[in-house]
Amino acid sequence: MSVQIDARGPRFSAAITTVVLAVALVTSNVWVAAFQAVVFAIGAIRGPQFTPYAVIFKKLIKPRLKSEVTFEDVRPPQFAQSVGLGFALVAVIATERWSHICARGSPWIIFWHQRPIHGCSWICACSRFSKCGI
Repeated sequence: MSVQIDARGPRFSAAITTVVLAVALVTSNVWVAAFQAVVFAIGAIRGPQFTPYAVIFKKLIKPRLKSEVTFEDVRPPQFAQSVGLGFALVAVIATERWSHICARGSPWIIFWHQRPIHGCSWICACSRFSKCGI
C-alpha cells in the first residue's frame, strides 16, 4: 500500500519553491538554485514528506490549519520532485559552466532552465491542484 500525505503540504512546499527560485533568479545566486536541487533530491529519493519544507509545514503551519485534511498518494508528488531535480541540476550545471559567456549570464540560464519548475510551483501554490508536488 502506498503512503498517504496531507495534500496541503505539497501546496505549501510549492509556494516556498516559487520564492526560492525567484530569489535564485533575481540574485543570480547559483547556491540558492543548488539548495533547491538538494530539496528536490530529498523529495525524489525519500519522499516529499521528508523535505525541509514539509518539516516546516508539519511543525508550524499544519497545527494552525482548521480545514479538513485531504490525503493523497505520495507517488505523484515524489515523481514531480524527480522532475524538479532534473531541471534544477541542469540549471546549476549550466549556470556554472556557461555563466562566463556573458557578464550576467547566470540569471538568464537559471531562468531559462527553471521556467517549468517555477510555473508549476506557482500553479500548485495558488490552486487546489496539488498533485504536481513541486
